[in-house]
Amino acid sequence: MKQIWGCLFMWTFISFMSFMAFLACLIGGIVSTFQKNGLHTKYFILTGSLLVLFILLVIASPKTSTDSNIIASVAPVPAPGKAELDAATKSASAEKSQAKLKSETEAKKKVEQKNNNLPVSLGMYPEQFQDVFNDIAGKFQPVFNIDSINVEEGNALNAFSYMLKDELGIIGLVNKHDGNLQSLAIAGKEDGSIDTTKALTTAIHVLIKATNVTMSSKEISALMDELGIFDGNAKKLNKSIILNGVRYSTGYTEKFGVSLMISNANDANYAR
Repeated sequence: MKQIWGCLFMWTFISFMSFMAFLACLIGGIVSTFQKNGLHTKYFILTGSLLVLFILLVIASPKTSTDSNIIASVAPVPAPGKAELDAATKSASAEKSQAKLKSETEAKKKVEQKNNNLPVSLGMYPEQFQDVFNDIAGKFQPVFNIDSINVEEGNALNAFSYMLKDELGIIGLVNKHDGNLQSLAIAGKEDGSIDTTKALTTAIHVLIKATNVTMSSKEISALMDELGIFDGNAKKLNKSIILNGVRYSTGYTEKFGVSLMISNANDANYAR
């Protein structure tokens, strides 16, 4: 900026001095003409030369518009007002809020998608089932108790098994993704004796109650009767009933005897 103003000042000074010299020589020529001392010719030649120089300097000097443009280009930009700052702040805040909302929405969709991909379950973990089963079983005779549950790794599902007594056991399948129980099954051989029949029906009653705790003993007995457990013909057991979002399915095999499979009603793997 200082160099620009120095150049403009020097140009103006030279033009001014040329114009002053032109006037001085013009006056000197006029005076010499009246005095007739023979110097008027030299004065008029210098006057013409200085006039030409002055005109050239005026034509070649920087234009006012150019000077203004140069000054404008280097002039500092005025600071924005309070209203402009507030508008800019609100705009930045709105963009930040939109970006945060978009990020949260995408994260929520990913969680929902992940949950949708998980297999449906009975809504409890093996340890929770153990506690509920033992609490209910303690109120019946014979008394059954699950001392511990050892979940073993499997290819598609994890699993555990526990023998309540000889030839009467529980099997549980566990989701590998979230650790919830996907299904439960109880199986026991029926030899026709009163003790065996009582042990089997009691264990089935407790298991149903553990997976549907709001059911009364009367409702559980009605469900067992509808499933054919009290029919006395174990080999023909093959029924499935959905109650309170839980599927109960009976069956019979020579190897394991009477069985009851319990699963989520929406689990297509156990639909019949």
